[in-house]
Amino acid sequence: MWGLDHRGIARRTIPTMGGGLPGHEKGDGRAVLAVQPDVVLFTAVRFTREPFPADRVAHLPPETLSVSERELLALPEFRQDYRWRSVALQSATLNFFERQVTREAH
Repeated sequence: MWGLDHRGIARRTIPTMGGGLPGHEKGDGRAVLAVQPDVVLFTAVRFTREPFPADRVAHLPPETLSVSERELLALPEFRQDYRWRSVALQSATLNFFERQVTREAH
């Protein structure tokens, strides 16, 4: 989601470039959504002690979200096609968005 393997994201101009965590400043929510990943992790809340409430994701402080994360949350297609999940692991909870696969009848 930060352009390491996506030319469009890597070459995108970010007005605030140089003011954030190196290697984490670029992104493009539409480009991420276009490849239809099965799972999308939001860095700030990917691991928590307890399940992170779905209704709080959209209210995370903007400075804790990457460009791609902020842009994904603003896209109606993302909100429609992805559901928030929390899965208990042995020592933490993994929180993520999972793509809801819809299959057309042939």
